[in-house]
Amino acid sequence: MYWSRVKTILIVLFLCINIFLLINMMITVNRTIVISTETVRNTIEVLQKNDITIKAEDIPTKIEQLSKLEIDNAIQDTDNFAEKVLGKGFDKQKAEGTNIYELGTATLKITGCEFIYTNTAAAPELSVLNADTAEQYCKKLLKRWGLNIENLVLSDTEQKKDDTYLLTFQYKYRDKNIYINQDNGIKIELSSEGSIFLKGYALAPRKLVSEKVPGRQATSILIEFIRDPSRPKDQEMTITDFCIGYYIDTKRDIIDFTYVKVSPVWRVMTDDGRVYYYDAVRSVEKSVK
Repeated sequence: MYWSRVKTILIVLFLCINIFLLINMMITVNRTIVISTETVRNTIEVLQKNDITIKAEDIPTKIEQLSKLEIDNAIQDTDNFAEKVLGKGFDKQKAEGTNIYELGTATLKITGCEFIYTNTAAAPELSVLNADTAEQYCKKLLKRWGLNIENLVLSDTEQKKDDTYLLTFQYKYRDKNIYINQDNGIKIELSSEGSIFLKGYALAPRKLVSEKVPGRQATSILIEFIRDPSRPKDQEMTITDFCIGYYIDTKRDIIDFTYVKVSPVWRVMTDDGRVYYYDAVRSVEKSVK
C-alpha cells in the first residue's frame, strides 16, 4: 500500500523534473536564437544601400549572455618585473610617470600596464631565426617574465626585410579577444642579428564578474554602425571583422590600474583599416577610430 504511494510520488516527481528541464531548454533556445534569416537579409540590404558590404555568414544569429570581465595589471611591482626582464643590477630613473630601467644593451620602460623593451644584443637563440623559432623564443621570453601565455595567442607573424620577424600576440579570455585601444596586446620584432623590440600591455584576465545579461543583437549593431557620425560617408567599404570582445581604453584613464572591470563590446573592422567599438549590452552609441 505504502509502496504504491511512493511509486506514484516518484513518478510525479520525475515528471515535474522532466517538464522543468524541457521548459528551461526551450527558454535557453529562445534566448540564444532570435535573429531570423529574413532580418539578416533585410539588414544586409540596408547596409548595401549605404555602400557597406558584409557576408551573411559573418552576422551572428545568436544572442549571448554577457557579463563584465575583471582584469589585473600583471605589473604590480615594477622593480620586480624589471628584475625578471633585465636581471639584477639595473639602473632606474623616473620621468613623467614612466619608470625607466637600463642594464647593458637592454632598456625597459614601464607606464602603468604598458611596457616597452629594447635590446640591441639579445640572447644567442636569435642567431637561427625563422617563423617557428621566433614564436618559441617569444613565448619562452614572456613566460620567463611572468606573463600568462595561456591568455596570449599568436595572431600574426610577418617576415620583414633583413631577416626580421614581427609577431603579434592577442589577449583572449574564453575565446573572446581583449582589445587595448587599437593594439592587439603585445608586438615583438626580432632580428637575426640578435636585436629585439617589444611593445605591449601586461594584462592578467582574472574572472567574469557581474550578473550575465542578454547582449544586443548583431543586426542592431550594424544599423548603429550605419548611423555612426565617425564613419566616412559616400565611401564603399567592406566589414572584414565583426565579433564580441572586451575593450580597454588605456588612453582615457586606466593605463595605471591594479585591476579593472571592462564591459563586452562589438568590434567592427572595415577594409580601410578603421575600427569601431559599440557597447554590447546597453543601447548606447559608442565608437572609437
